[in-house]
Amino acid sequence: MALLSQSALEQLNKPHHIYYSKLKLIFFTALIGVFAAIFLLGGLMTSLKKGGGGSAVMFMGLGVVLLVMMIVRTLPSWRGLGEPAVTISIEGLRFRGETVIPWSSIEENDWHSQGIMGVTSAANILLRAGRPKRKIQALFFKCDGEEYLHYCNLYEAASRQG
Repeated sequence: MALLSQSALEQLNKPHHIYYSKLKLIFFTALIGVFAAIFLLGGLMTSLKKGGGGSAVMFMGLGVVLLVMMIVRTLPSWRGLGEPAVTISIEGLRFRGETVIPWSSIEENDWHSQGIMGVTSAANILLRAGRPKRKIQALFFKCDGEEYLHYCNLYEAASRQG
């Protein structure tokens, strides 16, 4: 473990906040909205055809499922847009609406992301502080895994040194 200089320790006295990305939220909401509209429009067009009742129900059902999925995945992030999603400090990690998890009680802290052809489709923080392991959705954060883990390592080192 590298020792941090006194000036670095002073800078780390202020917590680092990670916010939700409005751009990522708009993009994801628009993308799901377009797919839902296509399925709903397909269902409507199919229902207007003679004998297309079963297909229409399927298309409209898929559209409704996509709309519900959009609301479930993005609404908590939209509601917390102005406040930090994660606060990283010398005391530990604090996720929006929760208490601080001290560094001494964190057994595992990792970032996992999945993507297709360079486009991230899922990002989660896997955190274990006691049992069980928690998964925190991080797709809409204004940072990537490298930045998140960098700040976690810096603040954890400062907490051990200070």
